[in-house]
Amino acid sequence: MQLPGPRPHVDRLLQSLITYLDIVPIEAVAIHDHSELPSPWLQNIVIAAPGAELSYRGFIDDRLRVWLFVAQMALPLSRKLGAPTLHVDYYRESGLQDRAFWCVDRHSKWRRCVFKSSQKPAPNPASAEPALTAIDFYRPDTAKTK
Repeated sequence: MQLPGPRPHVDRLLQSLITYLDIVPIEAVAIHDHSELPSPWLQNIVIAAPGAELSYRGFIDDRLRVWLFVAQMALPLSRKLGAPTLHVDYYRESGLQDRAFWCVDRHSKWRRCVFKSSQKPAPNPASAEPALTAIDFYRPDTAKTK
């Protein structure tokens, strides 16, 4: 019986992607435990990762700048593309910076995978209602009356 958690090959793929992206400074050190992260919400992401079968790699520097990558294998896309594909969330100390699918070829070249969905038609701006923001629900002057 296999224990829940990330697979070792996903860990290796994630490390390969991070190296390829070359966005973590040399002076940053690897995070080995959630308690090394400066904020509780980042710690919670790392704590939850193994139970959700996610791999993570985190780095921190002496100014408490954080680079946290959380990934899982996107099996249906990997099968469709014929190449390992990761779904990666990239966090900094200020929050989620990016969420993307990344594919690697036989020569260890990574590329961001973009998929166009044909399931939903684009909304027609002429007939669309104005978008509401959360603040609209708290301002009585923007509420529509009949």
